[in-house]
Amino acid sequence: MTAIHRGRDLAGPSDRGPAWVPRMNLLAPRLPARRMQVAARWTVALAIVALLDLGVVLAWLAVGGLAAAAEQRLARAEARRAAAEAAMAPLLPTVQEKVRLERRRQALEAIGSAPVEAAAVVAAARAALPDGVRLMQLEFAAADGSVRLQGEAPSFASVDAYVAALRQSGFFRQVWVQQVRREGAGADGVAFDLGARAPRAWVPAGEGALGRGDGP
Repeated sequence: MTAIHRGRDLAGPSDRGPAWVPRMNLLAPRLPARRMQVAARWTVALAIVALLDLGVVLAWLAVGGLAAAAEQRLARAEARRAAAEAAMAPLLPTVQEKVRLERRRQALEAIGSAPVEAAAVVAAARAALPDGVRLMQLEFAAADGSVRLQGEAPSFASVDAYVAALRQSGFFRQVWVQQVRREGAGADGVAFDLGARAPRAWVPAGEGALGRGDGP
């Protein structure tokens, strides 16, 4: 009886107060999960920031590499230019002389058929005379620069020497032989008739004038 009574006492309500119910916090398991979510979000954000920083650094390095490569190419180009200038330095006087002569030629062509001074033609013709050759007559047409030279020489070889001297003087553009003949039967000398072209350029007026007369 005692055992049964005790079992009933345990099973029934107690006169001492309400029955004890254990307390359970249902929110407790959710708190660690929220913290994990926040931590994961911050981790992702930090990873994104780190990736952006890494991208900026890589871009900066790439720009620096391109700049360095460009500087190297520029330095090589400057070195090649300096080497080319050093190689051309000995040729510069020749090139400059050619340019000067070309400009002078163009200036002379621009002048056209302007008449030259007759004194310059006479002086050039007399300066080329070999020994024993006399210039008896000189005719000069300023319109076209044609020159006719007549005179006497001791031999045919002397006439050839005079023609060569006129050509080598650099004054006349063309020189040719029109006629060479013996003066007469038994004559020792020859008479020559030469043609030439004066340059198309103005020559400063100086000494002498167009005329006829003996050579120097």
